[in-house]
Amino acid sequence: MNVRTKSYFYLENYVIDHRPMQFTTSILSLITLAVSVSAHGHLAAPPALPNTTPFQNIRIPANGCGEGVKVDGAAVEATFKAGTTGKLTWNLNNGDGGGPLVVAFDTTGKGTSFNTKAVVTKNVEGVNGGVSRAVPRGDKPVEFTVPNVKCERCVLQIRQDLAGGKDGFGSCAIVSIV
Repeated sequence: MNVRTKSYFYLENYVIDHRPMQFTTSILSLITLAVSVSAHGHLAAPPALPNTTPFQNIRIPANGCGEGVKVDGAAVEATFKAGTTGKLTWNLNNGDGGGPLVVAFDTTGKGTSFNTKAVVTKNVEGVNGGVSRAVPRGDKPVEFTVPNVKCERCVLQIRQDLAGGKDGFGSCAIVSIV
């Protein structure tokens, strides 16, 4: 038996087969890639509705919360006062997860019709969703004027405002406006 062709290492009196380690490393690399791909930019606060579909397309359409996101039964995560300044946190992870961002609400609570628009007064840096490498990654404050509506269970949508009406990264959260 030629030890060099069998992929074994000898450590004192123990034989260690390194193939399971290669498999584990490959799986961990794949998981890391999946997490980084699914998180270019997203709502960090209030907490975004979770995704239930692994490896889904996270670029949400202009009118929805994205594939794998369930709006029904989710708890209210924040309360805003109509006519005041609302504050959110956008987490920027990659160069294509930047601004500008838009904020809208579905006052029906279904997450299907975001007709109530907010005016964003403090936005995330970026042009057409892209930011340079010089822009630090991490949590970014977003401020907006809360629309003058009342709802006990609105769906807030925050997403990139891309040229040509293209779909951008984004998230939804259940909120109330008083």
